[in-house]
Amino acid sequence: MKQLFKNGTWFIWVLSIGFTVGGLYAAADNETEDSTLHQEVVVSEGDSLWKIADDVSDGMDLKTEETVQWLKKHNNLDGAVVHPGQSLTVPSTMNGVAAD
Repeated sequence: MKQLFKNGTWFIWVLSIGFTVGGLYAAADNETEDSTLHQEVVVSEGDSLWKIADDVSDGMDLKTEETVQWLKKHNNLDGAVVHPGQSLTVPSTMNGVAAD
């Protein structure tokens, strides 16, 4: 045990443990924050990505076109085609979304 902490290596061990614990805390905090900014919606018959984007962005400081791009990015969509029954992640608040 004395060899393990010889010549200041104890500092490296403590620093490593601190970074590990800090990283785990930050990851858990980020997941909580992420889930409060998004919600799931299910596509209904007659819905389009543009209609959903328009509904989501209504009353927010974001254009429908920007919301469409956000939806495509966060739902891994190549195009604008959605199907009834499909689940989509939508922003529940637009604070900082444009920078995403």
